Amino acid sequence: MRCFVAILPFLTLLFVFVGCKSSKTEDKHPSLEFQIDPALLEPKIQDKELGIEISPPAGWEKSDSTFSNSGTLKELRAIEMLVGNPKHFFQHNQTNSLCILSKFATNSVKNTENLILKAKSGLEKQFPSAKISTATFLKDKILVHQIMLLSPEYVIIKLICELDRLKVFEVVYILPKHAYADQLRAIESSIGSILGL
Repeated sequence: MRCFVAILPFLTLLFVFVGCKSSKTEDKHPSLEFQIDPALLEPKIQDKELGIEISPPAGWEKSDSTFSNSGTLKELRAIEMLVGNPKHFFQHNQTNSLCILSKFATNSVKNTENLILKAKSGLEKQFPSAKISTATFLKDKILVHQIMLLSPEYVIIKLICELDRLKVFEVVYILPKHAYADQLRAIESSIGSILGL
């Protein structure tokens, strides 16, 4: 089923990404397929510790490790957008957008539902006027829990990804709302590029 985010911007992820398709599997979660445009992606990186590969959106350049000491990261921790240990940062300087790939503090998440509720609650307090939606889906063999925030100023897409119960990582895309429409296809392609090694 094709998705038209420009018409229905506040629905869950099943209706967020242009061109995504869903199909029911034997699992209780829908399986999503993403249309990937290689022209909208940077070269892929592999993280053997996390057991994944990912391509950031085109123009989102890898930032050095000193970025982890910035005020931006501290602010994100305060609103519970980052629950793990950041490993990779990708920044789009023209729009001041950011993608963060994190490892969880522990290798396993015993109660993912509580974690998502806690993060959602933190966002609701920080952004009381924002629309926040959640969804859970399968991307290949990765179970993805999504929280999407749409505020007058920002769009935040938080993906908590489980390769298995012992390998959990997080990808967060943060961008100004005015840049969202232009970056949407690149973000969809980036999410679609996430694969287990």
